[in-house]
Amino acid sequence: MNNEPHIAFEQVVLERSHQRPVIVLFGATWFSPCRVLTTTLESLHRERPTLFELVLVDTEHEFVLAERLGIRGIPRLQLFVDGVMTAELQGFRAAVDVREFLDLHLRGR
Repeated sequence: MNNEPHIAFEQVVLERSHQRPVIVLFGATWFSPCRVLTTTLESLHRERPTLFELVLVDTEHEFVLAERLGIRGIPRLQLFVDGVMTAELQGFRAAVDVREFLDLHLRGR
């Protein structure tokens, strides 16, 4: 998992997504739905650590990146595969919904 400040998006997300899928969660630490979704994703990542890489982007600190990528609302989850965003979820989702999203989009990996 990567949550370092001022991430180099192209290197951390796009390049690494050629090796394995990368899930990016855009959120804010002060916003309760983002904290809950972060906990859910971290738990799912611990269950299947080789299935995907998890990157957390705090939009309060990475506002330029969020604006450049068109992030208007949080939380927002985006899945990158082979350098391309292939799926996304907007808004808070229950753990079962996030698991279904992963199963649907990462099937066969």
